Amino acid sequence: MSELNDHPISNSNHVLNTTARATPQSEAQIGTVGAFFASNDGPVTIRPEVRTQALLDENPIDRHLYEAPPWYVFPPEWRKAYTEVATALPHHRVIIIVAPRGYGSTTFSLRLLARETAPSVELVRLEADWTAPKVGRLPCRRNIAYQLDLQDSDSDCFDTSFVDNLTEHSRRLRELDSYLVLSVAEDLWIEYGASVPAGVAKVHLATPPKALEVVESHLRYRDQGHLIPCVNSSKAQEHLSGRNVIEAVRAVETVIQVWEDFKRQATSQSLEKAEAAKESGSVAGFIQADIDTALDDWQDKLNSFFGTSKSAPESLSVEDRCLLLALGLRQQGTAEDIQADARELEDLLKSDGSGKQKRKVNGYAMFSGPGLRARMTALGAAIDRRDCVTYKQTGFGEAALLYVWENYAGMRDLLITWMIGRAKPDRPAQDPAIMALIRLLLRAEASDRLTVVREEALRQSRPEVIVHVMAKCSRDEHMGRRTRALLYDWAGQRNPETQRVVIRVCREILADSHGVALVRLCRIADSPALPQVQHEVLSEFREIVKDSAAAGSIMNRVVSLQRKGQMPASAKLALLALMDVEYENLPWLLTCGHQELDVMDGLRELLADLDLLADTVPSLIHWFEMCAHNRQLSWRLLEVVADALRKHRDVATWLRLIKDLEVITLSDGSTVKDQLGVMLFGGAPEAAVPMEPTDA
Repeated sequence: MSELNDHPISNSNHVLNTTARATPQSEAQIGTVGAFFASNDGPVTIRPEVRTQALLDENPIDRHLYEAPPWYVFPPEWRKAYTEVATALPHHRVIIIVAPRGYGSTTFSLRLLARETAPSVELVRLEADWTAPKVGRLPCRRNIAYQLDLQDSDSDCFDTSFVDNLTEHSRRLRELDSYLVLSVAEDLWIEYGASVPAGVAKVHLATPPKALEVVESHLRYRDQGHLIPCVNSSKAQEHLSGRNVIEAVRAVETVIQVWEDFKRQATSQSLEKAEAAKESGSVAGFIQADIDTALDDWQDKLNSFFGTSKSAPESLSVEDRCLLLALGLRQQGTAEDIQADARELEDLLKSDGSGKQKRKVNGYAMFSGPGLRARMTALGAAIDRRDCVTYKQTGFGEAALLYVWENYAGMRDLLITWMIGRAKPDRPAQDPAIMALIRLLLRAEASDRLTVVREEALRQSRPEVIVHVMAKCSRDEHMGRRTRALLYDWAGQRNPETQRVVIRVCREILADSHGVALVRLCRIADSPALPQVQHEVLSEFREIVKDSAAAGSIMNRVVSLQRKGQMPASAKLALLALMDVEYENLPWLLTCGHQELDVMDGLRELLADLDLLADTVPSLIHWFEMCAHNRQLSWRLLEVVADALRKHRDVATWLRLIKDLEVITLSDGSTVKDQLGVMLFGGAPEAAVPMEPTDA
């Protein structure tokens, strides 16, 4: 694995008008020092090898957003814990916040750091990609407040040595005037079962914020304060009671959706009255019953629908269960489409998921059962005379899908196959089937099924489905980390379809996670399934460097690799992309005084790579065109290229490049070809090396 992949790309704040700064050697985390013997005969020659461990990715956070989060609910029960860690923070630079998942410990930690550290301290959230926590992978830079979640039962289980080593890490953080707050899931801490060492402070958040207060706070933050009276009914409060923060925020989405559904379906007269009622805070009269119903968890009704016929008289037939899921998939549409969705699911059930064995319709059995309208109405759907179906029970369809997912484990892969198959080929972001699939995966936190989604989407020639699913899941607060780790694994699989999925996902998340995207693109570049895939990575790199911060980050990585004598394919592609960056209509790499970057060495590596020559030559030609009227820069560029070619010693490369440069005239009237000929051969290149005639 190359260093460009191992290290986070998003740590640098480099901009185009500054010089890239490499990490000082003293700050490197040394993982292994190995002694290698060149010979066991006679004197022993020892060659030490120093390997630096890969540090966790760093994602800068806007500290002003967390100093006083407008949506945040701070329970009175947390005041003692907050005071305790705020008092300990100056001397204990590692703080551990223990709480059950879904209690809001991450926001508690970020708020603590934003409020209790100096304004000059940068707030950074760490992204862990390990299989087990290691202190050696925690970054330790000056004037930084780090926050890290340890929540994943698979990859965040820590041992005594990890906690013990936090003492030394705390000491180093204090020397650098930095901090670290760990948000640890309660069950992981109980499993660890030990006390904290010196230099570390710990508190336990035993009570979550009240769900009703969280819902009200988020409604105000989203300018939906007129809906607050709707969640204060006795039935709504009963449904919200006992929910954690995650579930409460999900309830906010449900309440807003009920209001949006009402506005979409109401008559113009009813809508006008409801809009007027917003000012007086009395919209509850229009949607209270729907709110009370939507906030229900539906378990009793679903248990009845999916129970046995003896214990549950409402138990649905298999056909009606499929129809129920089809209604939940789309919420609204034509009766014909929803019936087709239901029949497709029936076919999958009968063919054990392959979908190839289409059912034979038994007309007598079908005609002897209730009609489609009656079945839909019995399930809570409304259908008009034009066969337009509307499923008014907000949240019930999604709850039904989740119920089947949780209670019929053998149905999970089949549901994925069905939902992908029913999605329309265009506009995946708005397709109800894909949106339902994403909501189902997120609510079930089913990261273990994302590979199934990929395989099925590719089997059905629907790559846009897995791209949209992965992009959405990677941004989710609770499933994002595992999704991004999966993307990293996929990037290393030498399968062109899989790698192309990763490339497309990286394109989707580039705007808000360019570091995450870049690391995975580098992994593909260093082990591409096909040469064409590598060129697709180059195209993405060229998009990435259009952002100045990303260009500076890539620069730092190339410099770091050069110093270690490494130049993997990802670094070459990164350098090629950087050659496209301009500063005041001149090549950025030649104009900003990048003393750390050895441009000549980089060009030599590029010119030596015959697979990249077709991309390198046009970039060099463009450089000469931009520098042609700047004598100082054009001369420097000539020297760099001549030195690279001289050390390259490949005649074919020389001649190809010089031939392509013969049309560029410099400020003194000479051509680039003439000047390179003098530098390389002491005269015209034809005099030193005969140039073969071309067919052109």
